[in-house]
Amino acid sequence: MILKKETSLDFTVRTWRGCVDVADSNANIMLRSLFVALAVSAVFAGVPTPEETKRLMDKLSEAEHFKNEHHNKQFDHDAFLGEDQAKTFDQLAPEESKRRLGKIVEKIDVDKDGFVSLVELKDWIRYTQKRYITEDVDRHWKQHNPNNDEVIPWETYRKNVYGFMDEMDPKELKMPNSEGFTYTNLLKRDRRRWNYADADQNDALNRTEFAAFLHPEDHSSMRNVVVLETMEDIDKDQDGKVSVEEYIGDMYKPEDGEDEEEPDWVKQEREQFAGYRDTNKDGFMDEIEVKDWIAPPEFDHAEAEARHLVFEADTDADEKLTKNEILDKYDLFVGSQATDFGVCNFNAKHGCLKCVTVGEYSYLSHTVTFPETICRPRTDQEFREKEYGPHHKKDSPLLKLPVDMIQDFPVADSLHLVDLGIMKRLLVGWRNAAVVGRTGVDVVAVDEVNDFSG
Repeated sequence: MILKKETSLDFTVRTWRGCVDVADSNANIMLRSLFVALAVSAVFAGVPTPEETKRLMDKLSEAEHFKNEHHNKQFDHDAFLGEDQAKTFDQLAPEESKRRLGKIVEKIDVDKDGFVSLVELKDWIRYTQKRYITEDVDRHWKQHNPNNDEVIPWETYRKNVYGFMDEMDPKELKMPNSEGFTYTNLLKRDRRRWNYADADQNDALNRTEFAAFLHPEDHSSMRNVVVLETMEDIDKDQDGKVSVEEYIGDMYKPEDGEDEEEPDWVKQEREQFAGYRDTNKDGFMDEIEVKDWIAPPEFDHAEAEARHLVFEADTDADEKLTKNEILDKYDLFVGSQATDFGVCNFNAKHGCLKCVTVGEYSYLSHTVTFPETICRPRTDQEFREKEYGPHHKKDSPLLKLPVDMIQDFPVADSLHLVDLGIMKRLLVGWRNAAVVGRTGVDVVAVDEVNDFSG
């Protein structure tokens, strides 16, 4: 079974410097061979690589926002640090990662009151993303414009990126599923996006226009071309609208020959399509409905991510973070060598570190539950032989140690047990009357509870 729960903008292959749908495995293989042949020239010409060809839903990160149907910490790291700095932290020892995070917290706390507020965290996330985009645009501007001229003409960009096509057989450029046909489509998309970014229509882009061309997700004027490119990727029958099957097919595809019932989250996506995506109830999503779906005008990605980070790290539920709260949850904000165990998150469907139980995911609440509590235990040998399918992400450096990968790693910590887990949130909710049906607890009663020692 192939599960592609990363919403259509996260999963379908896209490059923001020229896009093409390469879902067909044969096209993928041909692309790969061409990329190898052009590897040297790509350094100078900027030809998109497979790692760069990724559809974006959020402009905070190119990582999947939800992985294994659960929130992906790598997305949080990219949003908090910027993608460039996040990669640096991933190579650090835990102690150094925490030390550097502490320095960052001091920068975020602009008013120096000892707390990181939601507003301060939101402003920091916006700053890191602006910095990342600025540096990315600078790098490509210098690459395509070494003389630092006022503008980059289209023909200059075309020759830099697609000049190799001039030497290709014209028949191959028109042959479906060929390498040439793939790059013909890339060129067409780049050309159209160039025209959208070219505000003064002189067929040359200044630095501001070039930034819109490279990062259309960050410019409201480019929203329409993002919608067009999305429609082209999902609308397989090219009828100008997205059916529910095309919508689902962009996220989920069963293996050939399999005939099993769709997972619950797929059924829920069908309900989402009918209930919320298809607003005019004609059975399809048109351009306006796709635009409302992928680029809602009132949605603030930075604020949403800031609220998520505060919710996860705010152990005393005061809606602001101390330095200690952030450092205690440092692996939520930044990565390190120690956070890479090579397996999916503990709260993913296949995330249990001790047994082979498979969770059930609710797409509506973004939660995973484990109805089975008695399951076959995992073993060190099976783990090392990668017998657990989706449980494995990649090889962990811990495999080099003479330890039992199952028995020698504890999974319990106070944060996820009663003292700092659900019970603490309930107590705070009852005290503050934040739980529906509760009137709150007076100060005297709170003191009596705190003084209780029996």
